[in-house]
Amino acid sequence: MQSRIPTKEEKIELVEYILKYDLKNDENERANIEGLVESAAIAVFDNYITSSPGYSGKIMIVVYDGAPEMTETYTWVKNSENNIAKLYRNVAVNTSH
Repeated sequence: MQSRIPTKEEKIELVEYILKYDLKNDENERANIEGLVESAAIAVFDNYITSSPGYSGKIMIVVYDGAPEMTETYTWVKNSENNIAKLYRNVAVNTSH
């Protein structure tokens, strides 16, 4: 399974997701979130498949520059109304030792 760097569009989608769900659309935070995303280590896997029935599709792993524990996993989930895939955060880990 090969990873790749995210496209510009995928990074924009990530920024929009964080603004909407974490910051309640606070546009004053846009520049901060864009900087956070640009400094993160991000890998996209286009054809991820779970070993048992479950998910098949694109995933994005984000490791923020603050610490390896600041990690999030995203998938794209299709909307049943229009069949358009939208970004969805599956896991967010932020532990401290």
